[in-house]
This record gives sequence, C-alpha cells and structure tokens, in this order.
Amino acid sequence: MAKKEDAKRILSNVPEDKAFYVCNGTTLKNLDETAKFLKKVDAATFQNHVNNEKNDFFAWINNTIGDIKLANQIKNLKTSGAISKKIQSRIRELKKQ
Repeated sequence: MAKKEDAKRILSNVPEDKAFYVCNGTTLKNLDETAKFLKKVDAATFQNHVNNEKNDFFAWINNTIGDIKLANQIKNLKTSGAISKKIQSRIRELKKQ
C-alpha cells in the first residue's frame, strides 16, 4: 500500500518536460487528466500509443509517474476505456491514503 507521501507524488502534476505528449497535440500532466482523456480519445489516436508493439501509457505511468502498481494493472489492457477505469480506480485508492 502506498504511503501518504507516495500517493501525493503519484497524484501530482509531473514537471512540464516529463508530460505525456499525445500524437494529437494533447498534453497530459497527471493521472486525472489521463483518465479523462482516455474516456474520450478516438481509436486512431489511442492505437498510435497502445498497440502490439508498445503501451505508452504503461511506460509513462511506470517510468515517469512512478506508480508501478497501476502500471502493472494496465500493462496488458488494450482499450482506452479499460485503462481509464483502472486509472480512476487507482486515483480513488490513492486519495484514501
């Protein structure tokens, strides 16, 4: 279980130079923005970032945000809705810390 400081860090904005730059021009700075974006993203944009070769959301959450638990939960998910739901669930869990 994440400690309060870890939860706060995970839920915070990443530095500008570590933001997730989506191929459609959108910039994501935190998990909440990412979950909301994934709820409404079009299929082509999503597939540019998540396909058989890669999962950019997994990599960003794992390497930049540093939430290994969440990263592992979304690692093999292939739909934007499923990833969004996992992120939203994780946000609720972290806010309880």
